[in-house]
Amino acid sequence: MSINNVHRLVSGALAVFAAVAVGASLAPPAHAAPATPALGPNVSGYASYDPQSTCDPTDKPGPTSLKDLLLQTYGSRGWNIARSCSSEAGTSEHKEGRALDFGFDATNPTQRAQAYDLINWLFATDQYGNTHAVARHLGLMYIIWDRKLWGSYNGPFGEQVYSCDGTPSGCHTNHIHFSFSWSGARQQTTWWTGQTNRQAYEANSANGWQNLPTGISGVSAVAALSVGSTKYIYSLVNGGVYEASSANGWQSFPTGIGGVSAIAVMSVGTTKYIYTLVNGSVYEASSINGWNSLPTGIGGASAIAVMSVGTTKYIYSLVNGSVYEASSANGWQSFPTGIGGASAIAALSLGSTKYIYSLVNGGVYEASSANGWQSFPTGIGGVSAVAVMPVGTTKYIYSLVNGSVYEASSANGWQNLPTGISGVSAIAAMSVNTTKYVYNI
Repeated sequence: MSINNVHRLVSGALAVFAAVAVGASLAPPAHAAPATPALGPNVSGYASYDPQSTCDPTDKPGPTSLKDLLLQTYGSRGWNIARSCSSEAGTSEHKEGRALDFGFDATNPTQRAQAYDLINWLFATDQYGNTHAVARHLGLMYIIWDRKLWGSYNGPFGEQVYSCDGTPSGCHTNHIHFSFSWSGARQQTTWWTGQTNRQAYEANSANGWQNLPTGISGVSAVAALSVGSTKYIYSLVNGGVYEASSANGWQSFPTGIGGVSAIAVMSVGTTKYIYTLVNGSVYEASSINGWNSLPTGIGGASAIAVMSVGTTKYIYSLVNGSVYEASSANGWQSFPTGIGGASAIAALSLGSTKYIYSLVNGGVYEASSANGWQSFPTGIGGVSAVAVMPVGTTKYIYSLVNGSVYEASSANGWQNLPTGISGVSAIAAMSVNTTKYVYNI
């Protein structure tokens, strides 16, 4: 993609940053680049160009984490992540909450030096020989600063002249723009999966939502199911799927499934099923086939959700913001539901009725097979992730709002109430009898 095309995609967003005060750092830091966590030799691939295609202006955890790291390193600065989709024209990853603007003044010698030290840190080759290591670990798609653009999909990260309108915001001389891939925005790249300090926690309605560590660490995504009274946690660690159960004290064992960016799970009778997303394609593995991961033929997906009705299994995939349904009864043929503009999905069943919950512009919508997949707002907003479960005939939605977990139910008109669980980047939910469980990272 040409530099001018990228300029047209993001230039409409630039005036917004001019309204954000770019303050001087509280004190020039002794170190000019952030600290690098202990990371292994595995590194995410270069992000392909995937421009904004939906409207979901909620801050995603990846850019939020980078913002926090930069504030910790450089002190107080102006910054911005998500922006209203109606506030600017054109395409912008800010509208999906996966772009960060962070203040660096190119006319200030200290901040200018810090900015280039930061970029050099992002693009440095690591001890394992991985080029552009930190940028790839973070899942950065492109960076704009001081009339220059570096795209992971072009070079990769070859420096190019950035055409601009002469203003500080338009030429990015008062801030650096970071656009993330969806994997980076969702913390599914090796910056997070390669670290060992991200732990899975369990909370339940019977203990007042006390959030207790399971001892499972290095986790980037989590899913959960139950078989009888035994609970199972499936965690994604460095692209590999691990299984732990309440019956073994949450000891985590590898399933042998690897190269994964997202997971979903369900049980049918006593058989456990794991669904994984590998390079956009959906695979199925089960406990009765030794976790042999087989292709379903479903491709182009960015997210998945699963459920069963009787012995029939259903996969819901998100393709370019649209939700598709496939079932084991139709050989996994994927058909559109008509639900669009979504950035995340969850699914459950009650009796023979299937329900899809979609995240659109930060709001949670519900659709069901009984109403022809008409999507209606629940009134829950400001959400970055969602999980669902049924208990009896009551449906429960668990939403992640600014890192805190909220609960709403069909029995209370979807009033969204805090659970007290905070500091969270990902959630999963399930029930055992009438007790509700939330798993979080």
